[in-house]
Amino acid sequence: MARVAASEFSKEIIRICSESKIVSIWDVKIHEDVVTKIRIFLVDKSFIEVYYNFETGKTSFAWIRNNKRVYGADNLEYWHFHPIEKPEEHIKSNEISFTQFLLNVEKYH
Repeated sequence: MARVAASEFSKEIIRICSESKIVSIWDVKIHEDVVTKIRIFLVDKSFIEVYYNFETGKTSFAWIRNNKRVYGADNLEYWHFHPIEKPEEHIKSNEISFTQFLLNVEKYH
């Protein structure tokens, strides 16, 4: 995804969440239209944390269950994901969209 203001990024995440059967509700926090943090609550009481920084391009998604990351993706140094089988690992990948990420969560939910 090309860099967009935090508010635009948040709108797209909310649009995607509104189409998902596993999403219950979300909480969006935007700081100066640069940084957004979104917590997406799922029907099973787990949640997804989304972080985006317009200035740096840093983006991360993490599915949290019982206070532990069970799946994640981010571009800290390069795009990679943390697989469900071994969430502590880093597997290099192409850019991972939130749509792709949520589809994977739905698959294993």
